[in-house]
Amino acid sequence: MDSITEIKTPQGSEKAVSRVQDTFIFESQGDRYPTRNTNGWRRGLQYNSVVFTSMPSIAYLYAIVDEDFLDTAKPINLSPNDLEFPDVAVMYESLRQQATNGTMKRYEAVDCMTAFATTFVNRYSEVLLVTNSTDTDSDVHDQVWIDTSQIPYAWICGDSYSSQPYLDKSAICTLATAIANVSRWELTGRPINYCMVNEVSLECKLNFSLPSMMVVIIANIFKISIMSIIAFTHRTNPLATIGDALSSFLQEPDPATRNMCLVTNSSFKSKDWTSQHPGLWQPKRRRWFEAASIGRWCICNVLCLATIGVGLFLLVQGMAGSGMSHLSDLARIGFGVTNPGAFVDVAMSSVTAGVLLANLPQLIFTFLYVIYNGLFTCMLEAKEWSRFAKARLPLRVSHPEGEQRSTGYLQLPYTFSMSFLMSQSQPLLVFAALMHYLISESLFLVYVPILLAGPEPPDPLNPMETIIQVGYSCIAIFVSIIVGFTALVILNLNAIFRHYDPGVPLVGSCSAAISAACHPPAADCNTAWKCVQWGVF
Repeated sequence: MDSITEIKTPQGSEKAVSRVQDTFIFESQGDRYPTRNTNGWRRGLQYNSVVFTSMPSIAYLYAIVDEDFLDTAKPINLSPNDLEFPDVAVMYESLRQQATNGTMKRYEAVDCMTAFATTFVNRYSEVLLVTNSTDTDSDVHDQVWIDTSQIPYAWICGDSYSSQPYLDKSAICTLATAIANVSRWELTGRPINYCMVNEVSLECKLNFSLPSMMVVIIANIFKISIMSIIAFTHRTNPLATIGDALSSFLQEPDPATRNMCLVTNSSFKSKDWTSQHPGLWQPKRRRWFEAASIGRWCICNVLCLATIGVGLFLLVQGMAGSGMSHLSDLARIGFGVTNPGAFVDVAMSSVTAGVLLANLPQLIFTFLYVIYNGLFTCMLEAKEWSRFAKARLPLRVSHPEGEQRSTGYLQLPYTFSMSFLMSQSQPLLVFAALMHYLISESLFLVYVPILLAGPEPPDPLNPMETIIQVGYSCIAIFVSIIVGFTALVILNLNAIFRHYDPGVPLVGSCSAAISAACHPPAADCNTAWKCVQWGVF
């Protein structure tokens, strides 16, 4: 049981090997900060469960009555129906008084349909459907308490529509269908002229989950502890950027890679450590995708396409289960809107279980984004490296000295765009934020207390039952698939059609290849603090 508080409202020298490991760390980070979130997935799943909203829904009553019911000069005739019980008689007497003294509002047929064409009703507790039919002795022809069926408002479309159309495989009632047939609106074979509606005012609530907050607090304490230990005990300079690696190797050249300045990262990865002698330099334009291994590209594309495929499967299943076959149907429902035919068929025992399931796609996207971001980081790292073949440039390091410059980011510049044309307005961060939003609208927690209508106003503190389910929005899933697939296409187009500046071997994030390029003349002991350019003596 959850505790919920409601708030209203390669081989070689040891040095080369250690640099391979250190450089790999910054290769996979595309954000600004140098720390890796080791427990972020746990907090990510729990953060969204700490605070969530709920809006009560009313299990309202609708009754079909004739005009005589509204005549206070006449006694209410409930016979021969099975409504002749004291409590029922008192209830209907109260409803008649409210209908005649102005408490209940008159809604014309179209307005009545519009008001009740929603899954969860929270503004109305009773509705009297007035007919001029007098084919029986009773003033009340039928009464129904609306439950949480698939289409609870099917009555606005008339007798021929079922409230369980997905189970019955029958036509689905929509507001457009109801309005189109308003002149022929009949229930129990009687024409409905207008409605008398009892309006109520219910407030939404902001709910606080104590167990989820405890998980977040413990995870953050653990993270802060690890960060503090690293900050106060780790005294060496970090290798957070390629400039840090270059500065380190220029100050302490690695003898294992001397006279190997033309070797590329692929040579080291294939363990092709050639003999230390001069080689033939052949400048070649390299494409962006060559900065990362083929295996890495395959992993990224296969995982992303597999996830998109699962999303498509769920979209098709969701549309079939909701009886929708066109995009216009999806757009009509909208983002994050609860549809009774769009619930995940998994029993939820608690709010936490529901939130964990609803946020599972967020975890999957975060994992894919780290891989996706890492590829962009690798390509841009190689782009920054290639610039040293064209001009003398200062090294971008974590702790600048001399002519070196500081860095405000690791490898992805702030203005790096998702656009193929590389406009300076929409960085990767916007894509990540957009995807997280779309995913949150695709699968979400449904927490609805059900209040029973009756003689007294519904009591939000005493719900008849509470619906805890995970709902989904087909249109949000569709848009998420489109945005995700577009981002994958942009990544591959950039990698295939863009080239690095020629004139320097491609090293990627291989520390051995970087060290091979960092062997300044013996007399030059201050190279690392000056503007540098790659060249061969």
